[in-house]
Amino acid sequence: MRPLRAPLVLAILVVPLLGSRCTPTAEEPQVREPSGVTPPEVALQILSVEPSRALAGQPFEATVYGSAFRAGASVRLQDRDADRVAWVDENSLQVQVPALAEGVYDVAVVNPDGERAVLRRGLSVAASDATQVCRSFTVWFDFDASEVRPDALSTLADRAACLQGSRVGIRVEGHCDERGTTEYNLALGERRAHAVRRALVGFGVAPGRIEAVSYGEERPLATGHDADAWSRNRRAEIRLED
Repeated sequence: MRPLRAPLVLAILVVPLLGSRCTPTAEEPQVREPSGVTPPEVALQILSVEPSRALAGQPFEATVYGSAFRAGASVRLQDRDADRVAWVDENSLQVQVPALAEGVYDVAVVNPDGERAVLRRGLSVAASDATQVCRSFTVWFDFDASEVRPDALSTLADRAACLQGSRVGIRVEGHCDERGTTEYNLALGERRAHAVRRALVGFGVAPGRIEAVSYGEERPLATGHDADAWSRNRRAEIRLED
């Protein structure tokens, strides 16, 4: 009797059919960058100034750090322009800072297209020894005279540049020796103060910054009652007002 072969034939036929029903592996989708998208513009700004502190009356080199600086940009320190500005890259500018008076300054960068950024109080300038020489000084007068002497004119000329560079008011105080009436000495002290004021204006100091006052004989520098004390009390004192 011959064996049955039908089940084996069916198995051979079924296996390929089952295999044909397998799902092929899907490929990973490709992510494409969108085309035609413009990156956002970097805003013009100032982050810092190095050094941020300096001495009055002395020019110095500084670097302004920030973003979006353009070649040809200018730098302004309050109401003064920097002497020289060199564009290094979009994040830094090399600046030659002029001699400045004591104070705190806003620092501005202006791009050639007019775009502007400001760093408030970005630079501090402290008093230097050169500024101290004009903070308070004295000139002397002859007896019963209000004309500024040649030696006093020389002193005022030497101090004029320092006074011009200061940002504060200037007070000129006229004084007299004890001889004469109170009224006369007050008038003489006023003439002396105004004579010094006119001399300073002649040397280029803005007149609106100078106040002239008289104390007559009320505030003697020397308390004696002789020629030496009298010569020291015939004076005008010039002071920077804090």
